[in-house]
Amino acid sequence: MLVLSDSKYVQLLRRQCAGDGPQCRDYVISLGIVKPLISFINPNVPLSFLRNVTWVMVNLCRNKDPPPPVDMIREILPALAMLIHHTDTNVCSVCSLAGIF
Repeated sequence: MLVLSDSKYVQLLRRQCAGDGPQCRDYVISLGIVKPLISFINPNVPLSFLRNVTWVMVNLCRNKDPPPPVDMIREILPALAMLIHHTDTNVCSVCSLAGIF
């Protein structure tokens, strides 16, 4: 299982998911990133870390050729739906990008 231990790793992962296209996205998903990301959505996580987690989750929804796996979207969508109501405007605005991708 993939373990995310600090925000620098999440930032790197975010850039890789966004910059390298669907192959990298699918590889990261195959490593089991979705469940650990969702587990970081809790009140004890620092806001800066939550912002990075949100970016990674949204980037996993990117690219349409091929589209993200349907099972991953089903798993991540409830978390994004919750985050879009977060009090931090950065988190909310990033979540809104998931619908665009």
